[in-house]
Amino acid sequence: MSSAATTSDGNTSNFTLPFTNISNFVSLKLDNTNFILWRDQFESILITTDLYGHVNGEIQKPGERVMINGVLSLNPRWVYSRKMDKFVVSCLKATFTSAISGDVLGLTTTREIWEYLQSCFKTQYRVRKNMLRAQLFGIRKRNLHILVYLQKIKKIADSVAAIGEKVNESDLIMYVLNGLETEYDNFVVSDQYHVIRYH
Repeated sequence: MSSAATTSDGNTSNFTLPFTNISNFVSLKLDNTNFILWRDQFESILITTDLYGHVNGEIQKPGERVMINGVLSLNPRWVYSRKMDKFVVSCLKATFTSAISGDVLGLTTTREIWEYLQSCFKTQYRVRKNMLRAQLFGIRKRNLHILVYLQKIKKIADSVAAIGEKVNESDLIMYVLNGLETEYDNFVVSDQYHVIRYH
């Protein structure tokens, strides 16, 4: 259900907000581990409703005052732009965990919040990517059951994918084989002709 808002010409009767419950479209609460997945959902609904310009800077806020009938007055387009920006801010904050909400206290516009998140998680995810890659490189089967070992590798690879990276199949096979014990010395895989798949 949508609700009334002021249009760019100041009219409140013919305009409705595109949606009122962001959780219908963004199922994730943003925390320190799921920024890429959360952003994918959030960007999709913003693009669909023509609101993405508020986060990437394409929508510029007009001047606050304009001359109307010879009188310096509050610009209806500025009022509309501010309302829509605050609407997107509200949608953003409704999808944050309490920890993320605390991090953005004091940031008042959609653009400020979005740039902070991009900057913050860019550094964090670079560190996390390196950590996960190191885990893949160093993983060993040891006394694990082979299926448990493969699932453990898959879980790490899925975590890499969740931050916007990808482990290609040839590398994945290499990680699997490198971690096997001597009992598997006779287990030969040609990565040119065969692919190991597991679920």
